[in-house]
Amino acid sequence: MLKKIRKFLRRVFGIQQTLYLLAILGVLLPALVVFPMLMQRLQHEATAQQNQINATRMNQLLPALRVNLWNLNRAGVIQATQLALQDPGVIQIRVYTQQSALPYHSVGKTTPAGSGPLLEVSQDIIERGEKLGHVVLLVQRGLANSLWYELTYWGMPLVVVQLILTVSLVSLGLHWRVLHPLHRLSNQAQRIGNLDLLERPNWLPYDAFGRLGIRLNAMSEKLQGLFAEVTERKRAMEFLALFDPLTGLPNRTMLRELSQASIAEAARSGRRFAVLFIDLDGFKHVNDSLGHSVGDELLRQVAARLRVALRNADRVGRQGGDEFIVVSGEIRNWDEATYIAERIIDAVGQPYELAGQPVHVTPSIGVTIFPDDGEDYDTLVKNADAAMYKAKERGKNAFQFFTADMNQSAHETLKIESQLLHALERKQFMLYYQPIIEVASGRCVALEALLRWKHPELGLLSPTNFMHVAEERGLIMPIGNWVIAEACRQMADWRDKGRTLVPLAVNVSLVQFRMQQLAHTIHEAILRHQISPRQFSIEMTESSLMQDVEATIATVEALRGIGISFAVDDFGTGYSSLASLKRFKPNKLKIDRSFVRDIPRDVDDVQMTTAILDLARSLNIEAVAEGVETPEQLEFLRREGCALAQGYHFSPPLPPDDLLAWLDKNADLPVV
Repeated sequence: MLKKIRKFLRRVFGIQQTLYLLAILGVLLPALVVFPMLMQRLQHEATAQQNQINATRMNQLLPALRVNLWNLNRAGVIQATQLALQDPGVIQIRVYTQQSALPYHSVGKTTPAGSGPLLEVSQDIIERGEKLGHVVLLVQRGLANSLWYELTYWGMPLVVVQLILTVSLVSLGLHWRVLHPLHRLSNQAQRIGNLDLLERPNWLPYDAFGRLGIRLNAMSEKLQGLFAEVTERKRAMEFLALFDPLTGLPNRTMLRELSQASIAEAARSGRRFAVLFIDLDGFKHVNDSLGHSVGDELLRQVAARLRVALRNADRVGRQGGDEFIVVSGEIRNWDEATYIAERIIDAVGQPYELAGQPVHVTPSIGVTIFPDDGEDYDTLVKNADAAMYKAKERGKNAFQFFTADMNQSAHETLKIESQLLHALERKQFMLYYQPIIEVASGRCVALEALLRWKHPELGLLSPTNFMHVAEERGLIMPIGNWVIAEACRQMADWRDKGRTLVPLAVNVSLVQFRMQQLAHTIHEAILRHQISPRQFSIEMTESSLMQDVEATIATVEALRGIGISFAVDDFGTGYSSLASLKRFKPNKLKIDRSFVRDIPRDVDDVQMTTAILDLARSLNIEAVAEGVETPEQLEFLRREGCALAQGYHFSPPLPPDDLLAWLDKNADLPVV
């Protein structure tokens, strides 16, 4: 219906007629609406004002009339009426008594010219409860002056309002019938010039603008027929050749071409730019646990966030998998590269909503600078990749600038990657064991199993050298399961040799904890080797426990259900709260070695260690101090009431045979 009305109006009214009609309506409509309301308001106010004046006049006259009529003092009545008659608005006064219908006294004056209709006001005269008569006043209405004032007061604003409305409506008509069509025609012409031929606005043939728009549509349709097939094929070929179809970002080929141009320009001008190699921490876990479709959506969202986080001069592309590369615009110093890396970390590290649940991934970033770290694209990317692995070693969710010594580290990483896949089948992994000492007695009361890799070329490696690679290659679960099985096998072997067993603690990774199969895996291992659950415990770092509190609690409860205790490792370096500790209910808190290293000399470390010990006592949790290396540290811990300790002061981690020799040597003596 609305469309039909618009068609009719456009057909009947031209531009000039439309503008005149809107101008007339702008003047008349406000007057027709406002003036009746104004007159009604003025009439109401005038009546109220007149009533108030008349009431005042009566109140001034009645007291004298009551007294004089009561005393039958006619002269007094005459005097009172004469005085009241001096009011310019009073034209006549008539006083009546109860005894006669004729006026007892009447006095008046000539009605002024132009005074308009008169108003008659009557009031009873009552004295001491007795009605003596009534008085009638004939007064002027006084409305004309009030109306003139009101019209003057409201008339000028009304004229202003009418003018504003008139201009507004004329402008509206001008915009509707002239400016807006011209704007649409301009946009349409620009789109045609840009070969954007798909969108054709709807035009009606009722004026020159509409007919011109229809002709442009026809031209656009013809051009589309000529270019559509060629353009579509060209776009498809270019996109597949140069862009990643999943994220829409430039692929490695396109990024290389763009980078070559940046290198040539920077070399000519002596400018610098940065290459940032980005790898997503935890992406493989998302892919494995939630499916590849969710992983693809995560990559799309990461790509969108990177576009927003970067500057206009920066370029981002997908290298492959969960790796992205950013080639920055010109930078003047390392601070600008730092700024870009920090923006990426902040943008990518925010939570994602995927498959109805929150998902967390973080970026590890390696940074190289042209020409300091390489003068060609391949070298810059290779060195940025090496720096990225250093960022992962630092704890992930971080960035690292490339340094020359990373080349050697990169070669070692390649060796680790190439041989880690076969380390399990070649039986290159082994467990070392470090005693945990009861501080009060100095005796060994527990052991911690620590993983080592006997690399054929690099020698004995700790997990810090290869676990990040294991995580990237999806080897965390098989390695972690081997550690649990080997620890149980070793305990069974010691038991079969007649050794007295002490509880053994095994470190587990965040990936194992999240898979919700940890309790089942441990239960199978202790049943297979007939190990008591009380002799087996696990350790989990504080920061890992806080990644997903609800999932952590579920796994902890499952472990408790089979009798397995657990300890919070590296306590004090994470961000757990008292509330979360109360919910986890760990059996032990292991004070991180960074706090123990400088006690009792460092006041801050002393206060932190004391606070953790007090916290453990208040929650009835055993405290274990890690990294004890000096008698002074041990004496401080003993004085502060720390229950357990481990470190090189007692023994380094030892292979099984050396551990048995150490235990035999210290069986009857406190280890102090």
